Amino acid sequence: MDADTVINRNSGMIAVSINREIAIMNVENGDYYVTNEMGAAIWELLEKCQTIKSITKSIQDRFRLSEGDDPESDVREFLNEMLSENLIIKPEN
Repeated sequence: MDADTVINRNSGMIAVSINREIAIMNVENGDYYVTNEMGAAIWELLEKCQTIKSITKSIQDRFRLSEGDDPESDVREFLNEMLSENLIIKPEN
């Protein structure tokens, strides 16, 4: 996935907010996942289609990361894991 890849939540997931985390259940296979606070923020952003670039910028702003920090690699890693678990999708244009 490159920075301009558009992604969105898979609509077949159930998610619930617990404190600053999100618990996500994949209803297709019954597996569930719990994110940390940054993962919860990414999940919230994915309510609408987003690019990796826009997600990274939002995370950098929300968590007040400095210019020296590189949230893009963390965002990509999280999204790749979510994609492999079918929690998110890359919508067709």
